[in-house]
Amino acid sequence: MTTKVSFVDTNLFLHFPTLDQIDWLDLLRCDYVVIIVTATVIRELNRHKDAPVSFKLRERAASSLKKL
Repeated sequence: MTTKVSFVDTNLFLHFPTLDQIDWLDLLRCDYVVIIVTATVIRELNRHKDAPVSFKLRERAASSLKKL
């Protein structure tokens, strides 16, 4: 059985389907996946959540943080 580790970045949370909507096993072609979200990604999501630039990005960041 193969296990892979995937480090995700902020762009995944802001511009792509949510973590639970991605078929990680098929994507990475393995039996188990460990997904790692670093503290830097959490800080960047918080920054996007509070930024006045884009309503869509603020909502995506806030929603991602709630799920995490």
